[in-house]
Amino acid sequence: MAPMLPKLFFIHFEGTSFVAERDDGELLGFVCGFLSQTADEEAYIHFVGIDPESRGTGLGRALYERFFEEARTNGRSVVRCVTSPVNQRSVAFHESLGFEVEVMPPLCEGAERVSSRAVRAALAAGDLAAARRLLGRRYSMIGRVARGEQLGRTLGFPTANLRLERRRSPLDGIFAVRVKGVQAGDALDGVASLGTRPTVGGTVPLLEVHLFDFSGDLYGLELEVEFVARLRDELRFSALDAMVAQMHEDARAARAVLAGADDDN
Repeated sequence: MAPMLPKLFFIHFEGTSFVAERDDGELLGFVCGFLSQTADEEAYIHFVGIDPESRGTGLGRALYERFFEEARTNGRSVVRCVTSPVNQRSVAFHESLGFEVEVMPPLCEGAERVSSRAVRAALAAGDLAAARRLLGRRYSMIGRVARGEQLGRTLGFPTANLRLERRRSPLDGIFAVRVKGVQAGDALDGVASLGTRPTVGGTVPLLEVHLFDFSGDLYGLELEVEFVARLRDELRFSALDAMVAQMHEDARAARAVLAGADDDN
């Protein structure tokens, strides 16, 4: 019998993964695998991720069962799992199910083990340099530019708005950024706000990017926003005039930071 999940959970198939979300779109867990196109080949589970708060709810087992069901429906057997040596319980669990378990050696940067938890902790602390060292590149977000309320345009700071969808951002605040996807081969400098926009009554997290010295239509473009430096926290201002004055200060600070930043990602 499948485990009883809280009513807020639902599971659906996306390409090669089963994804579990809450009804507000928050990602709770996933099983990334491979279902081959020919029936005589096998299905592989490559990675399993469960939100820590969802552990103990039966979500992980439910995701496995859905993946196994899809594999069986398509005439495939699931025989191999790639996992980490850090989680010995995971190794033992998969071996008990008859899996061939491939244990990947840990990746280290100096004395520090590279992990998604370490990257998230660095981002939450606003330490973009540490996140870059662990990732081997600058942390970035990719999204398609959507139409917004165009308040920034009326204030003299037109922005490209990228919705986070179901992503739960590990960082927030005001940032100096470089943006790819506007001009082929070139990254453009800018300043970005990642947060809920409390001054104008916003409640949903949004990534807003103002590009320096640029004029053009960005709607519908897929952009990659690289976070170069964190400038400050998101603030609530008592009046729009005060917010605009701070936006000018942020733009000046971002230009100064980017002028001295290297061009490597």
